[in-house]
Amino acid sequence: MVGTNGFACLLIDLENLYLAFRDEFERPDELTLIALQNLRGYLERERNVSPIVARAYAPFDFSHTKELINDLALLGIVPVHVLAKAEKSSADLMLAIDAMELLYKRDDICTFVIVGGDRDYIPVLERIRQSGRAALVVCPRHAMSGDLRTIIGESSYLDAVELLPREKRTPLKWRKETAASAKETQGSISSTPTERPSQSPAHRPASMAEITELVDEAELEDLKKLMKLILVFGKDRNVNEVWLGPFLRTMNDAFPLKSHQERKNLVNRLRELGAVDIIQRPRGDEEGTYAVLTISWQHPLVLDLLPE
Repeated sequence: MVGTNGFACLLIDLENLYLAFRDEFERPDELTLIALQNLRGYLERERNVSPIVARAYAPFDFSHTKELINDLALLGIVPVHVLAKAEKSSADLMLAIDAMELLYKRDDICTFVIVGGDRDYIPVLERIRQSGRAALVVCPRHAMSGDLRTIIGESSYLDAVELLPREKRTPLKWRKETAASAKETQGSISSTPTERPSQSPAHRPASMAEITELVDEAELEDLKKLMKLILVFGKDRNVNEVWLGPFLRTMNDAFPLKSHQERKNLVNRLRELGAVDIIQRPRGDEEGTYAVLTISWQHPLVLDLLPE
C-alpha cells in the first residue's frame, strides 16, 4: 500500500546542481549547500513531507563537490560516491537505480524528490507517477531539460534558484557585463534575410591575460576544450562555418557530464567573449533558417590554440 504519512526521499544529482549554479553565480559551493538546506524547509512547509532518505550522488574523488562531503553529512544527506570515466559520471544511473529500489521496497515513502534536470530522469519519473506516488523535480530553470519540465509539469517542478536568498544570487562578472551591454544596445542590431548575427558580445578581450580575469580556471579549461573542438570539427569537414545543430550533438561526447543546456551555455559564453559568432542562414528553397558558428580568427583564445 502506498504510504500517506508524509515521508519523502531526496535524491540529489550533486554535480548537476553545482554546475548549474556555477554557470550563473559566484560561490556555487556555498549556494549548493544553501539550496539543499532550504529545500528541506520547503518540503516540510509547502509540501507537508519530511525526507527520511536523503542521498547526494557525485564522483567525489575528483569532482568540484568533494569539498562538500562534511557539510552534506551535517545536513543529514548521505554522500554516495559514483564512478566516472572520461568525464562521464554514473550519478544519473545510480540515482535512477536507487529511486526504483525505494519505489518497490519502501511503501512508507509517498513523495520522490529528484534534484537534477537531465532528460534521463523522464522514465524514472513516469514510473513513480504510475505507482501513485508524488514526484517533485528541483533544478535551476536554465539547466532544466525542456522535455523533462513539460512532462513533469509546473506543479511538480521547483526552480532551485528560488531556494536561494536574493542577496546570495551574485551573478558572475561576465553575466553582469553581458546584461549591461544588452540593455545599452537593445534594439540596435540590424539583420537581413540572408545573414542575421546573434547579439554582439558584451566585451572582446584583447589578450589571454584579460580572459583569465573574466573567467575562472575551470570555465577557461572548458572554453579551451570547446574552442579546440570547433576548430577540429571545421577542419575535418573542410568548412569555414560550423553548422550548430550537428556540432551540439558532437558536444554530447566531448562534455558528457554537462546537460544539454550547460553545453549550449558554453557555446554562448564563447560568443559573448567574441571568439565565435552565431549567424542564421536561409535554408535555400526551404522556409526557415539554420544556425552556423563562425570563428573570430584573431581572437586571443583562437590564436592560443592554433599551431604556430
